[in-house]
Amino acid sequence: LGAALLAERHRWPLWLPVLMGGGVAIYFMLDQEPRGWIGGVAAALTFAALLVAWRLGRWVIPCSAMVAIALGFAAAQFDAWWTTAPVLERRLGPVEITGRLVSVDPLPEGARLVIAPNRVGDLSADRMPVRLRVRLRKGDGGVVPGDWLSLRAMLMPPPAPSTPGAYDFQRAAWFQRLGAVGYALGAPKMIDPPAGESISWWRHAVEALRTTVTQRIRAALPERSGAIAAAIIAGQTHGISPDDAGAFRDAGLAHILVIAGLHMGMAAGAAFFALRALFALIPAIALNYSTKKWA
Repeated sequence: LGAALLAERHRWPLWLPVLMGGGVAIYFMLDQEPRGWIGGVAAALTFAALLVAWRLGRWVIPCSAMVAIALGFAAAQFDAWWTTAPVLERRLGPVEITGRLVSVDPLPEGARLVIAPNRVGDLSADRMPVRLRVRLRKGDGGVVPGDWLSLRAMLMPPPAPSTPGAYDFQRAAWFQRLGAVGYALGAPKMIDPPAGESISWWRHAVEALRTTVTQRIRAALPERSGAIAAAIIAGQTHGISPDDAGAFRDAGLAHILVIAGLHMGMAAGAAFFALRALFALIPAIALNYSTKKWA
């Protein structure tokens, strides 16, 4: 084993992200949040140990491994602290919500809206979620990301896993700064934005374009085909019906929907090289035109 390890010396750096991932895993395996200073102190101590080992010319590799693990742990702890945001403590509603629409996620029936609120009933600013997600029972209300809207909804804290070891939506919501989930009581109403509100215009322009593309695809194609086309082209996977999603999984093709962008890139690349090869076979074209641009 030692000989094999030495023979792979040129590949040792590839283990650094693996070891950092191990440090991240250690953080998430803990039953309770560690003290805020532990990650930084562990990274500093292991780095100091690496410097000493480097000067002595011994134990450099084990100390490097410890540094990578400590950095992974510290990065996970820092990310958890950096994304800290208020989380709703109890069920609330019906309550009036106003805010800016962040994203629209179409569903087989209705849609899910992620909203950055500026008012949630009578909640004070220090207790108001940075983002919340509500479900519309019918359609998407004709709204696009960046719009300011008002609606009435029932809200609740993000739910914990339904069974031990199941998908932890509560943890995923924490890192998305999603402090409440619920459902709308009626359609949203468009409102004027408050004075002085600044937004990341380019981010919302991209999201608005993505939403518009999805809406046009689903309007032009039949319901089931449109949902699948929107998933492949715009990444909106939640609009696919449970039966169709199950059929993709049973056929072993669910990855086509999950990493649709990769497949689109592969198809475009194959078409590009095929067209360039075809044009190269025709001297009148290849010698007089930019076939690369054509392809």
